[in-house]
Amino acid sequence: MKRFLLGLALWCICLVSLQAQIPGSSNPDNRGFYFQPGFDVNYPLHDDMIRSHRLGVGVSLLAGYQVSPRYATGLRLRYAYHLERQDYPDNYTGSEISKLPFSVISIQWNNQVPVFRSWLAGIDLGYGLADTKGAPKVGLGWIQEYDGCARNYFATSVYLGKRFTTMGKYDVMLSLFFDDLFGEKHAENFGGLRVEIRL
Repeated sequence: MKRFLLGLALWCICLVSLQAQIPGSSNPDNRGFYFQPGFDVNYPLHDDMIRSHRLGVGVSLLAGYQVSPRYATGLRLRYAYHLERQDYPDNYTGSEISKLPFSVISIQWNNQVPVFRSWLAGIDLGYGLADTKGAPKVGLGWIQEYDGCARNYFATSVYLGKRFTTMGKYDVMLSLFFDDLFGEKHAENFGGLRVEIRL
């Protein structure tokens, strides 16, 4: 996993270096439909999940429409798989279910605006469905604040990204995001890094 993160960091550095050598970036501000597939790595930011899980990986597809140079909207479909820890401290009090991997699939309404030259900010709002592998009816119900069965969530995400021009044809966006899953008066949070290609 360390090699993967190191490779990802080097790839990002190469993108920034390549961007610096290209005079200006392409501007996907023409009105019309576009697709934006991507992948991400993420990390839990809340107490129970930090103790039980580590890195997660995700894939997404945004079907968007550029309404104007100042606003784009669309639908984002995302699947994230969260890996369990490989080692636990002796005093870990979580259940056996909390040691299982889990996934979240979400569909969200995307809203995106430019904030600086080649920088974009956005918010996704929608629905998330959680599934704990090996205990499919539990969702994230093993978390202390839930009652044993919490599968449906209000899923939100905010992000800030920079757009890069790679080969003059497609734009690549590298963004930092913050996810929130809210259900049964409790929220779980994740932070991550996402890479997308605008087609």
